[in-house]
Amino acid sequence: ISKRTSENCTDFLLQRQQQYLDLLLLFVGWTTMAAATPNVGTEMAAAVNEKIQKLNEMKQEIQKMRIDQQTLMAQQNENEMVRQELSHLDDDTVVYKQVGAILMKNDLGDAKQTIEKCLEL
Repeated sequence: ISKRTSENCTDFLLQRQQQYLDLLLLFVGWTTMAAATPNVGTEMAAAVNEKIQKLNEMKQEIQKMRIDQQTLMAQQNENEMVRQELSHLDDDTVVYKQVGAILMKNDLGDAKQTIEKCLEL
């Protein structure tokens, strides 16, 4: 995950959290108004239910994005550790990469190039 992608993800999460808070304040305002007016009516109740549903959907979306961001950051950290370890090896060192349940011989140059491409993304 690039720094820019991480910043964009963080900005998006902050925007979603602000929308969540705005909806929560709106809901609290409606709840207060409903308590003050005994005959609220079905339209107001339906509108409140709709806002609650939207609020819950946004909470789930934020949670999913946080999990996705954590996964991407973990992959980035793993790739950086692999790059660091590969940099310590001599050019004639034999390296292997895991493909499914087996280990396949891999050229050190190819391994370094693959890791660099992963880190660029």
